[in-house]
Amino acid sequence: ETRGGGVAKAVLEDSKETDVLIRDDYAGYKNLKMNHQSCLAHLLRKSKEETLQKNCSKQMQKLHLELKQMYQDLSEIIQKPFNREIRKLAYQHYSSLIQEIIDTNFKAKDARRIQTRIKNQGVNLLTALLHDSVPLTNNAAERIIRPAVIVRKISGGSRSNEGAETFAVNFSIIQSIRMRNQPLIPTLQQLLLKSAAGKY
Repeated sequence: ETRGGGVAKAVLEDSKETDVLIRDDYAGYKNLKMNHQSCLAHLLRKSKEETLQKNCSKQMQKLHLELKQMYQDLSEIIQKPFNREIRKLAYQHYSSLIQEIIDTNFKAKDARRIQTRIKNQGVNLLTALLHDSVPLTNNAAERIIRPAVIVRKISGGSRSNEGAETFAVNFSIIQSIRMRNQPLIPTLQQLLLKSAAGKY
């Protein structure tokens, strides 16, 4: 019903300050008191879009290559077994690189646009380095909700709030079963039987 920050706050109100929110650029997340990992894929996508423009500057082209290399390096680091000391050193190194980008006096407007995004996100782009099993992007979440978005686009959306809520609950249950690699129909049958018996 709204894109206001109150929705994100209500949904995530039980989160702890030690939790990590893997997020896109939605402003409603900004003031939530937890660790934030800003999606590096979103930043790279915007950066690439700038390089595809007809009058893309050399500064922008160089900046995009730097961000692309940083993403590749970070991806390699987080795929290795978690070592806190090595991760802290990497965090310090890439924090310095991000600060260099923020402090650069870009003349080109396209490079400044990406620089502003980086300023807004800062070291939130690197939070995954300090935590085990935290990805650099929210791509997994976007892939999971994509089927629901497609259904909504094809059907034109639900006809009532109750219908929308029912679809959301059913879809969440089905995706959870799939993520656990459980057989869909037998697992749904078990859940329904347990619910009918009052065990849920």
